[in-house]
Amino acid sequence: METTRVIFNTTPSIKKAAQKRAREEGTDLTSTLNQAMLLYAEGVFDPDDFLSKEDVLAIRRAEADVRAGRVCTQEEVFKKLGL
Repeated sequence: METTRVIFNTTPSIKKAAQKRAREEGTDLTSTLNQAMLLYAEGVFDPDDFLSKEDVLAIRRAEADVRAGRVCTQEEVFKKLGL
């Protein structure tokens, strides 16, 4: 298989963390990045689909609210708002 070299910039901490995770999952960073590029090229992977840290935290808080029973139905909300 013919290969080509891809060079891009990242922070040392991100590279180290990605290599560590790949190693823990039984692969290497090259294979992981190749898979990500393939999925991007095929249109399966869209970087805009990722959630921000704030989004993830908001989802986790909402899930905790649901588990704790701190939720209202749409009808209850409308009633409280006088709609």
